Amino acid sequence: MALRRTLSTALVLRAVANRLGGILHGCLRHHAFYDEHTAWHATHSTAEPAAA
Repeated sequence: MALRRTLSTALVLRAVANRLGGILHGCLRHHAFYDEHTAWHATHSTAEPAAA
């Protein structure tokens, strides 16, 4: 169980690090300041589905 948790934690940390690296790369490439709303925009709709 501990090995599974360690592996999943490592994968999550790697994904976050890759995301942060991508954000930094984009800022440097486009000479732009960091903007949290642009960097971490939601890719899914947060609207509630209509009741049937």
